Amino acid sequence: MALHGQTPGKIREAVKKLRPFRIGNVSGQTYLSGTGQLPEEYAAMLRVNDRSGMVKYVLYSYSTPVAWLLEGGEWVQPQVRYSASTLGHQSVFASAIRERAAA
Repeated sequence: MALHGQTPGKIREAVKKLRPFRIGNVSGQTYLSGTGQLPEEYAAMLRVNDRSGMVKYVLYSYSTPVAWLLEGGEWVQPQVRYSASTLGHQSVFASAIRERAAA
């Protein structure tokens, strides 16, 4: 599902403040709720970071984490291709992450 209208702005605002949100098939959370279709190499790394308390915020497309923030401010954005709609979600998230870093 493509993100239209004011949705990208709402996502950018939530990411800027690290607020939880759910808009259609995208969400941001302050906890890990699963790894969805994330390739195992990234899923394993994410689970280890989560168990050690390093994961601060997770961005999901459908049920798959496509970006996450670690303690210390490092964003992880695996370069994994999914569907066209998830590619659009990843693009909006990347923009939101850049804006947050510039603030």
